[in-house]
Amino acid sequence: MNTKYVMILFYDIPSEESKQYQKFRKYIISIGFVQIQESVYFKNIKNKMNIKKINRELNIIAPNNSNIRSFYISTDKFDKINIISGELSLNEKIISQKHNILDF
Repeated sequence: MNTKYVMILFYDIPSEESKQYQKFRKYIISIGFVQIQESVYFKNIKNKMNIKKINRELNIIAPNNSNIRSFYISTDKFDKINIISGELSLNEKIISQKHNILDF
């Protein structure tokens, strides 16, 4: 069985760190993270080694005084997330369509 994962990243960066915030945000987007809510991003990951690599990279680029967390779950579990209020974001809709087409 070839399990694939979704890495979820969420953060708070103080407003006085705005330049570092912009640099951090641009970086996570450049490596494939997609925003699903304010300061909450996710990325499809092929294996746990890639998760460790990304965490090391994020540790290096993390702004001072920031509060950043990451975790991962299988794509099967991610697809079972319940929406309590609101609806899928545009990014979630796009990614959901890609799930059916692409082998990520």
